Amino acid sequence: MFRRCVLSLILICGSSHAALAQSISPDAAVKRLLPMLIQLSSDSKDLNEMSLSHVANCDTDRLFVDLVATIDEAIDVIADKVDMMRVYAFISSQHDRARAGLFIAQEIRSRRKTIDLLIEKLVNTLGASQLPAGAAVIANRSKDNIRAAMSILESTQWPQP
Repeated sequence: MFRRCVLSLILICGSSHAALAQSISPDAAVKRLLPMLIQLSSDSKDLNEMSLSHVANCDTDRLFVDLVATIDEAIDVIADKVDMMRVYAFISSQHDRARAGLFIAQEIRSRRKTIDLLIEKLVNTLGASQLPAGAAVIANRSKDNIRAAMSILESTQWPQP
């Protein structure tokens, strides 16, 4: 078990360093993030629909509510940054683009802790034994998409002032 955890940690860290090493433009980041946001929204909707069959069991229903709320909060954080990147595309002055890029990069860094806490909350909810298998699969996919989206946001290359 310990060996598997260490191997998973190495793979996660290695893949995140590889993603950070490859800088992408804000336009490319938006194009990669939009399908992830659509998938996260679909996953949230699917979990919400799955929860309807578990309303009678308060503990399981609460787990579904927590999952949906966590995924929706992550969607809000990521979508907010995508909106900023879309506005950035319309800035024409190089000086203003550089200042806007710095601002967006700071915003992304400041939201990293929020995303990490949301991922931790998803992991803790996934650890609950009452969660049906189908819901666990969707929640795991959402967790992976949230991590990938944050990696894309952090690897976006901004012009220097």
